[in-house]
Amino acid sequence: MLCYPVCPSMVATNFARNNDTWFSKIMLSLIKPFSKNSAQGAQTSIYVATSPELEEMSGEYFSNSKVVTPTNQTQNMSDPHKLWQLSLEMLEFN
Repeated sequence: MLCYPVCPSMVATNFARNNDTWFSKIMLSLIKPFSKNSAQGAQTSIYVATSPELEEMSGEYFSNSKVVTPTNQTQNMSDPHKLWQLSLEMLEFN
């Protein structure tokens, strides 16, 4: 199994279309010029899913169709373990 974590960046979608507060309208209007459209946001996912030359790069982190180094915070292995344990407890799989 191959795994390619990807970051689509900030993508302007209709995700918050029902959020009609004045604050959300202001925030969305400020963010939109810096956002990708949905086709642009999908490019990295399409790239890693269809590029045979990446077969040996499973596990690498991609952003803007390039391999990037994840932040130190995302490389902290104790947090995912804690989340897994909490999930097991909440689902009563002890």
